[in-house]
Amino acid sequence: MNIHNNLDRLDCYDEATQNTQASVNKSATLAADYLNQSWELSPQNNNPVFSFRAHHLNYLLPLRYTSNTNPNPQSPTHVNTLSQPTQAQEVRFQLSFKTKLKNDILGSYVNLWFGFTQQSNWQLYNTSQSAPFRETNYQPELILSIPTSWSLGDTHIPLLNLALNHQSNGQSGRFSRSWNRVYIETSLSHHDFLADLRVWTRLPESANNDDNPDILQYMGHGELGLTWFQDGGEVSIHSRYSFSGHKGAVRANWSFPIHGHLKVYAEFFNGYGETLIDYNHYQSVASIGFLLSTWH
Repeated sequence: MNIHNNLDRLDCYDEATQNTQASVNKSATLAADYLNQSWELSPQNNNPVFSFRAHHLNYLLPLRYTSNTNPNPQSPTHVNTLSQPTQAQEVRFQLSFKTKLKNDILGSYVNLWFGFTQQSNWQLYNTSQSAPFRETNYQPELILSIPTSWSLGDTHIPLLNLALNHQSNGQSGRFSRSWNRVYIETSLSHHDFLADLRVWTRLPESANNDDNPDILQYMGHGELGLTWFQDGGEVSIHSRYSFSGHKGAVRANWSFPIHGHLKVYAEFFNGYGETLIDYNHYQSVASIGFLLSTWH
């Protein structure tokens, strides 16, 4: 009986994935291919659990310059009276991966992922202060990925993500910053364009444990991203805005392949929340370096 049930389920799975693929493949596009590979939406891209793949961007930015350093970071609950000599030039690198923890939860086609991102800001050129790491942000998350077959012509919405996200800078005392949130995310592909919308709500913390009670005034409740895939490179812009705090940020990225999966990568940021320690600090930041891409 179990064998017949499994065979029936495999037939249903094949039919569902074929239907989903048929709708996505009405027009073969780079944006749809990116989503298929990133979230394993087709049988060809379906890897076993605990197989690691890239999550967010993996990059090294040896040249990074800010218009406004933050030597004396503050928050409403963490008053800082010490000023740290901080250079406008520094190095940043980011490492990000994800892996599936569970396939086909409760007999559905929903997958459970674990993602982890580490972003480090290194004052490499600040030799008078022994080249310290200014801040490192850690971001683990659990993500339920739900495939969909929503489409209208050549426009497709192939998935919906529900996630539990923690972000902190691993510091203590007056420099500690952290928050927990849940978010819902969806992506829309149209030919070589990708739109990504993420909306979140912060999980409450007690007043004694809240490092940054006003963080939503600067980070808002969501982010909209637009990406154009072209000739192996990408141009993207991401923006967020707090309607309660009337503050926000814009980040623009550009990448271009130079050898295999290695790409030149440039980034410009303007606004609040460039890092956690800078969540309430306004600045413009220009960076250039290298991006490691894991898809063709």
